[in-house]
Amino acid sequence: MNKEYYLDMKTLLQILGSSSAILQTKLTLPKAKGQCLGRVFVKNGQILECLIAQSDGRPLMAFDDAQERLRAPRLWQVSLEPNIEVTLKVVKRQMVNLPHPLTTAHVPQQKNALTPASLQQFKRRDRIVLQMVLAIINGKRSIDEIKYMLNLLPERVEAAINILRSLEVIYVKTVSNVSLPEQSEL
Repeated sequence: MNKEYYLDMKTLLQILGSSSAILQTKLTLPKAKGQCLGRVFVKNGQILECLIAQSDGRPLMAFDDAQERLRAPRLWQVSLEPNIEVTLKVVKRQMVNLPHPLTTAHVPQQKNALTPASLQQFKRRDRIVLQMVLAIINGKRSIDEIKYMLNLLPERVEAAINILRSLEVIYVKTVSNVSLPEQSEL
């Protein structure tokens, strides 16, 4: 069910009550390329995530910054979404494949091979996790992107990355991607 409302976010959330939905709106931000798309993912009347992306899909802002920009009254398209977590995960995975306009990112890169001998000290389950994480490291994906892509707890991914670092199989570099405009410019 798609409906349109011209309301501020707080009032719209009150109307939705305990529903789960995606709220979408178009907005213009200075220094952004073209019109932007604001999305708010709501479950049981609570905000799970707020995202603002450029017209090409590149993310500009997330949660608090995005929520602040989206508070004012505006035209919202509302779609009820019973599986909101799955939808949010899919949207984030799609965004992972785009270059992120973050000021910095922590990007793991393979340094040495992961040998069977170095894996013997770990339980079978841990060996599988280490191999999964290493398989997705390509020197371009950030740690946050890797967490989104794997169907594992973020803490397990971080632990695996730390183990791979201690084994000197990978190293983590800090990369400056595309610089974001200052918040005052948006």
